[in-house]
Amino acid sequence: MLVTRVKRLSWLLVVLLLSNIVGARGIVASTSWVGAIARAAGAEDVTILAPLELRHPPEYDYKPQDVLNVLEADHIIWAGYEPFIKKLSSAYPEIKDRLIQVRTTNIPGNLTNMTRMLAQKFGTEDKQKNWEKTFLEEMELFQERALKANVASLKVAVNIHQNEFLSWLGFKPFFVFGGVQLTPLDITKILNADPDLIIDNYNSLDGKVMAENAKYVVLFNFPTNEYPEILDVMKENMRRLGL
Repeated sequence: MLVTRVKRLSWLLVVLLLSNIVGARGIVASTSWVGAIARAAGAEDVTILAPLELRHPPEYDYKPQDVLNVLEADHIIWAGYEPFIKKLSSAYPEIKDRLIQVRTTNIPGNLTNMTRMLAQKFGTEDKQKNWEKTFLEEMELFQERALKANVASLKVAVNIHQNEFLSWLGFKPFFVFGGVQLTPLDITKILNADPDLIIDNYNSLDGKVMAENAKYVVLFNFPTNEYPEILDVMKENMRRLGL
């Protein structure tokens, strides 16, 4: 108990020292994905905690600077599955009423709902409406291209973390993998089906073991320095799919 209290006081001392050189953070996001959703909702100057170069950002562990950021934030946006945010809220219960959870899946219905919800909290409804108009126009073009390519006729196995997006596009996967490790029986079933395409997810790479045995494409969800916004990510994923 005493050790825990001393540790917390040490963290707070570091935070106080840092606060002399860093200004307040209005909106803090756990990862680049929720940060991009917040910007689509109209937020500006969003502070992202997990570094963009991480393959799996939710596995990030927080640093002293992050404590300062969340303590000074007006809103802390997260997706509900980031252990480091749970640890922060447990260590600093005062931030719990500033946490806003969003659902992270790149399909239009979800993204419009999440950005509208955030915009109401941020007071940025007009900016969100402008983003939504452009976004939905692009999504309509995406579906038109997928329909023209007749993606529904392709025999595909897909990673669970891309399944909703791909199903929305019109793909009809015969096998969805990921979440748990592929078994030899799973791999045999997929490869024996002679798939046209195996679509994996960069942030987990559950299907990498099959990369040399079939046409293999890797999509991604978390924005990067090269593809910082939601639409950037989705356009690049469409390019990788040949659409």
